[in-house]
Amino acid sequence: MATSSSNNADCASVWGDFVSSDDEGDVEDASEPSERYNEGLYYPICIGEILIDRYRIEYKLGHGGFLTVWMAHDIFSDKDIALKVLTPRHSAKQEFAAQNMIANAMQDTSRLLLYQRTFLLPGASHTYHRVLVFPLLGPSLYIYASYMPTASRRLSAK
Repeated sequence: MATSSSNNADCASVWGDFVSSDDEGDVEDASEPSERYNEGLYYPICIGEILIDRYRIEYKLGHGGFLTVWMAHDIFSDKDIALKVLTPRHSAKQEFAAQNMIANAMQDTSRLLLYQRTFLLPGASHTYHRVLVFPLLGPSLYIYASYMPTASRRLSAK
């Protein structure tokens, strides 16, 4: 089991308040629901935090129904990587199991994006958050597609 090397102080007390009160609504619209942290579904991470004495959190890349994705710097390899921090729910465990099943079933995985490492972070109520370590490749498909001309997107969809 891995642990985070941060203390128990909340992010605001450590890093300060980065958002003016005028912009709080915009931030809330663009971020994941804060109650998921209160319920113990999302693992609370602060920018600058170092996980398992190896990964320094640099930037939040995104979130989904059962995970948050963070850009981090691997202190050992001196490379930037992506960390998928899964919720302790069954659906998150299915992603981990599916990745393992695919990796074991395929002879050549060179064209697949599979996790490189995994570790656990302790969560609330005796649960654990699995973390999958991926290479950092670039923007998400959603962002990439938004830069494509509309005609190209329509052709790609056919």
